[in-house]
Amino acid sequence: ELMPGSRVGTSSSRRAAQIRHGFPHLQVVQLRGNVETRLERIKSREISATVLSMAGLQRLGCEDMASAVLSMDEMLPAACQGAVGVVCREDDPWVIQQLTAISHRSTFLEVSAERACLTALLGSEEAGRAGEHFPALAWGCHASHHPDSATMDLDCFVSDLQGEGLTRYTEYDRLILNQTDAEDLGSLYGNLMRMVAGSQGWVQVN
Repeated sequence: ELMPGSRVGTSSSRRAAQIRHGFPHLQVVQLRGNVETRLERIKSREISATVLSMAGLQRLGCEDMASAVLSMDEMLPAACQGAVGVVCREDDPWVIQQLTAISHRSTFLEVSAERACLTALLGSEEAGRAGEHFPALAWGCHASHHPDSATMDLDCFVSDLQGEGLTRYTEYDRLILNQTDAEDLGSLYGNLMRMVAGSQGWVQVN
């Protein structure tokens, strides 16, 4: 538990907005640098805490430094975070065949939904990778595919940078049979978030 007024460091507008919304008693401050630098800032008491990827801490053998693990209810990730993609030429059927054999279907469908959500919200995938084009906006998205039931859960949010007006959408157990179904689900909620963002003046909607 952090005391009211405790300083939490992050350079992510997405994480900052969710912290401000979910933990309004905390003070969010800008914090940049690698993992070691951020942990040193805590040891020197410049900040009380920071938010880091558990996978990154595990790779560095520093997972014991984590005092708490935030749930999806508390902190949604960026779209496609943690997914590994491989790009190849579209006119190379042999390579496509090899990659198809090792493709993870659930991850592929999850990424398809999340990319479609982001594209609908921001107008293009390129815009989503260039956050400087949307300086007043914070967003997150996470899809979870269940192959046994061929269903998908989707959780997403949009807000301003202060976490005010945060709007979150969650759908459970949507039947997903193929990539088109996944993209349709993502686009549905991306468009809903775009309407919210436009009505609040966070993005310009044509």
